Amino acid sequence: QDLGTQLSSHNSMLTTQCFAFVSLGLFNNTPYVIMLAAAKNMDEGGVAVVYLANILPALLVKLSLPYWMERVSYHQRLLGASLSMAFAFFLVGFFSGSEKEEGYGDSSSKLAGQLVGVAAISFQCALGEASLLALAGKIDAQGRLLTSFSSGTGIAGPFGYLWKIACTEWLGWTLQTTCFLAAVLLPSGYYGTYYLCLHSTDALKAENDTYLTINEHQERQHETHQEN
Repeated sequence: QDLGTQLSSHNSMLTTQCFAFVSLGLFNNTPYVIMLAAAKNMDEGGVAVVYLANILPALLVKLSLPYWMERVSYHQRLLGASLSMAFAFFLVGFFSGSEKEEGYGDSSSKLAGQLVGVAAISFQCALGEASLLALAGKIDAQGRLLTSFSSGTGIAGPFGYLWKIACTEWLGWTLQTTCFLAAVLLPSGYYGTYYLCLHSTDALKAENDTYLTINEHQERQHETHQEN
C-alpha cells in the first residue's frame, strides 16, 4: 500500500509538471508571436526593423547566458522574464495610442518606444526558454518535460496569431487595448504557473533553489520511509 501511494504521488507530480511545462512553453513564446503578428501595425514600411528588434536581443542573451546563468536562480530568472514581458506589452501598448492623443509623441518617437518593447519581449523569450529547457532537463532526465515544453512552444504559434486576430479583427480592439490586456494576463499566467507548480513544490525544491530530479526525489522518499 505504501509503494502504491508513493507511485500514485509520483504520477500525480509528473502530471502536474508536464502540465506546467506545456503552459510555460505557451506563455513564454506567445508574446514573441504577438509582436510578429503586430509588426505591420507598428511600422507598415519597416516590418524588418520590428523583426530585428524581436531577434537580436534574444541572440545576445543566448550568447552570454552560459557566463552568468549559474549565478542567478531559476526563480529570479523567471521573475525577471515575467516582469520584462509585462513591461514590454505596456510599453508597446502605450506608444500605440492615437497620434491625436497627448503624451504619445510623433511617429518616430512612437516607433522607438514600441521597438524597445519588442526588444524586451525578445529578451524575455530567450531568458525564459533557456532557463526552462535547463530546468526541464534537470528535473526529468527522460525528456518528458522537454517534450511538454516543446508542445507548449508549438501551440504558442497559432495561439499568438489567434490572440491578435481575435482582439483586433473580431472584437475590433486597438493594438493598445490588445497589448494592455496581454500585459496583465500573460505575465500573470506565466509566473503563476511556475510559482504554483514548480517553485513552491517542496518535492522539487531543495536549498539554494536547486532542483531534485524525479529519480532523486523517489530515492529520498524511499530513504525517508526506511528511516521511519
